[in-house]
Amino acid sequence: MAAVRSGGVIFHHRQPTAASRRASRWAPASRRARRSAPAVLLLAVLGTACGSDSQSRSAAPAGDLTMVAKDYKYQPDTLKAPVGKDLVVVVDNQDRRVGHNIHFTTLPGRPLTPIEPGPRYQTLKVRFDQPGKYAFICDIHPTMTGTVEAS
Repeated sequence: MAAVRSGGVIFHHRQPTAASRRASRWAPASRRARRSAPAVLLLAVLGTACGSDSQSRSAAPAGDLTMVAKDYKYQPDTLKAPVGKDLVVVVDNQDRRVGHNIHFTTLPGRPLTPIEPGPRYQTLKVRFDQPGKYAFICDIHPTMTGTVEAS
């Protein structure tokens, strides 16, 4: 222990140990960098391996109706479909790190896809048994709406 005299009062304090200096969040920058370098390297490798860049996406799946989810809108927001045929709807979510889904709110069974961040493709099998207009929506972005006109 070291004694420090200040204005007639003696303060006793412990000298920091080597272990406490290593664990200190106030450690010199070079020591912090050495400790975090393996984690940064691991994240860089995982990010590359996961193919998070939109340029490395696989080809679009085959589908009968295709739309793009971008800038919190469906493009196009109106699609035409035949009645009485099983169809595959493909949604190309181009909003990077933004989750979207498609949910047919007026179809029997209310078919929907899970909410997943883009960029990614989602597919959904649907069937329009009656002529009419069928609404769809993104569950977490209620202004993202569209319609399928079945005839």
